[in-house]
Amino acid sequence: MSKKTKNKILFVLLVGCLLSGCASKVNDKTFEKDDMSIVLTGKFKEDEVAGQTACYKSPDSIVVILKEGFKIIGTYNTEGVDSFRYAELVAESNGFEYDVDVIEGIPTFIYHKTVNEKDFAYLTASFKGTDAFYLIQFACEADRFEELKPLFIKWAKTFKHS
Repeated sequence: MSKKTKNKILFVLLVGCLLSGCASKVNDKTFEKDDMSIVLTGKFKEDEVAGQTACYKSPDSIVVILKEGFKIIGTYNTEGVDSFRYAELVAESNGFEYDVDVIEGIPTFIYHKTVNEKDFAYLTASFKGTDAFYLIQFACEADRFEELKPLFIKWAKTFKHS
């Protein structure tokens, strides 16, 4: 096989790989804070939101993480409370009348809210660690939610905690 033929084959394989998403992990970026990490894209930048443990913003979405230690929750008996029940308790305590669903093994609930005359959609995921519950809110403008929801689930699945 000639060198030109090999180069052509290599080029076709590279283009095919790029078009099929083989290179999608190139833009992945792991964000770490305290005892947790999540893989998002390089478009995200760390930010701060009062009362939240971590916040990451991109041009089209935001990810906010709240860690609630069992000692902070103290007045509630967390014995036997799993991440699904915790999600239900959070939804109830915030007045949300949404059902908690399990998407790819992760307890979640979805809600909508208008902020500054813009409609936003939120996918909230719940996790239980060894000493805390974690609540992750993925949010975007409501008209982009169905497009971004698969990414929100993908990112939630990368969440690691103690």
